[in-house]
Amino acid sequence: MSVKSITSAGEDVMNAYGLKWRKFRSADIKYVYCGIKLEGEGELPNEEEFNSLLTIQFEKYLMEELRHERNKRLTACDWTQNKDVVLSEDEMKVWSEYRKELRDLPSKVELKDGVDMEALFPNVPNKNVISKPVIPIKVVEEKEEEEKEEEEEEEEEKEEEKEE
Repeated sequence: MSVKSITSAGEDVMNAYGLKWRKFRSADIKYVYCGIKLEGEGELPNEEEFNSLLTIQFEKYLMEELRHERNKRLTACDWTQNKDVVLSEDEMKVWSEYRKELRDLPSKVELKDGVDMEALFPNVPNKNVISKPVIPIKVVEEKEEEEKEEEEEEEEEKEEEKEE
């Protein structure tokens, strides 16, 4: 639940009714109606109607927040989709499923007052799932050869030092 969403929804509905309001201390949508402040003559709107409109606006703002967070999480794992990133088939599958769950999230959730937004998101794939980059065998063989040559040179230098 987001205080920002509650505040924005409250402002929208208050403005629609032409009302002033004072900020409320609670992060709970049910207290917005209590925050109405009438100036001059006028009547409070019907509480049920007011709260119905407030709920609609609140859910709209929650969905915006959800999409914003979802987009940030998708961007954070865009690197998995680059052609020059080498991932195993299992890794690609895990990341692909995670990204699909993120993309589908807005259509699969029902946002209500009191919802734990963080609990709605799928878990980020475990970093242990990601293996080290696959290095072509030829590169590995060349590296091993270089290391052997370096070792041989070091041994020769040591022998020369001993002879002196």
